[in-house]
Amino acid sequence: MAKKRKWYKNPLVLTLIGLIGGAFWGFLASYYFTIREENINRSHLMTNIDYAKTQAGIGDYYLYLSSFRDKEDNLYNSIKAFGEALKIFTPENYPDDYLLINNKLIEAQQRLSEVGD
Repeated sequence: MAKKRKWYKNPLVLTLIGLIGGAFWGFLASYYFTIREENINRSHLMTNIDYAKTQAGIGDYYLYLSSFRDKEDNLYNSIKAFGEALKIFTPENYPDDYLLINNKLIEAQQRLSEVGD
């Protein structure tokens, strides 16, 4: 009489368990990496407000730097950065930010006009 195998030692059962388990773990891994990739891609997006604040900060930096060296170039870069920030900070949407940055832009333009004298 042939010895009966236990069900969990049957090659067919082991193969089915392997296929089902592999499919499950493969699905789980692909889902995890898809979600992770989407989160990584989203984390690098910059909103318009972040962009405008960054440009305003760059404008401040160049305005400050113009007091020490390359006055004309730094003032030009400052004006350019403030102009970019004002594309987002409009009087209708962000009146306080608009006024602050616009005043800095005017200051940079006045300093630049004094360079040529």
